[in-house]
Amino acid sequence: MRNFLFLPFFLIFHFVSHSNILMIDSLRLAQSLNTGNQFQDNFFDGLNKKAIGNYNEAIKAFHSCLELIPENPTVLFLIGDLYLKDKSYELAEKNLNRSISLDPDNFWFKEKLYRMHVEKGDFNQAIKILKSLTYKSIDFKNELVDLYFKNGDFDLALDMIEILDTKYGYSQFRDRIKIDICKNASICKESFEKNGSRETSIKSNEASAEDFLKSGDLEKAIEFYQKAIEDSPISIKSVINLSDLYLKTEHYRIAFEFTKLQLDIFPTLIELYFINGTALYKLNKIAKSIEILEDGLDYIFEEDSIAFNYYHLLAKLYKETNNITKANSLIDKVNSLK
Repeated sequence: MRNFLFLPFFLIFHFVSHSNILMIDSLRLAQSLNTGNQFQDNFFDGLNKKAIGNYNEAIKAFHSCLELIPENPTVLFLIGDLYLKDKSYELAEKNLNRSISLDPDNFWFKEKLYRMHVEKGDFNQAIKILKSLTYKSIDFKNELVDLYFKNGDFDLALDMIEILDTKYGYSQFRDRIKIDICKNASICKESFEKNGSRETSIKSNEASAEDFLKSGDLEKAIEFYQKAIEDSPISIKSVINLSDLYLKTEHYRIAFEFTKLQLDIFPTLIELYFINGTALYKLNKIAKSIEILEDGLDYIFEEDSIAFNYYHLLAKLYKETNNITKANSLIDKVNSLK
């Protein structure tokens, strides 16, 4: 028989370190109800079986605990967790919900239920629970943004990104989600704009710009991409195409200034680093061109279509500044991408 009052220090530390102080409370409750020894034996038997992966036997042991204390939220939580490990989602949800109903303010119980819904792909239910957990840390707020995105709630995701960026500053994680959303110009609009007329205007201006681009009238294409960006400043498609057109029409100073401004909004968009660096090179600002291109290396992937030209330009700049070692290293990368 185990006496809880003399539990080994390392075991108590294990509980506390995992924020499961309620386990200790459960054992104290068992002692106060004169079921202490029997409850403890079943309880620790369940923990031992769980530790070695014998989930069915662990569940049986914890059910024996419930026979002694039927409404013990911690035991119900542990049973729910075991069913979850076994992918028995219905039983897991039933027991986790029971534990939460008995201890509605318990963060860990709710988090486990939230993780279960994510695992199942039930994002609507996961979002409902996660909203009550975001007070805990910025990580949970970012997870809510991600869930909105995965659930197709793009306006909600953009709204929350704007709020979090304003409060906490830029996040590469959130920026990547924003870029993924904004690749579709019909979705990407300022989060507070919900009316269809603005969306129609964006589509119309972009369509006109593309028509002029196909016909070779680059200046007219620039004009309509500028209008599209006025309607939706976070239209990725328009931003990239307009930046590229400034280069093609040799408006290098404008290309540099425009992409510099856009990098404050989209600091992980690799196309902007490339166009900015190219514009600086054309303006004979070699050192600054190298600097901005090196900054962009953190955001480039070799499977990106732009990778070949990006590495080629930077290798050329290294060669012009007699940094042969770095130049050769990038030339090897260029050759590997051919």
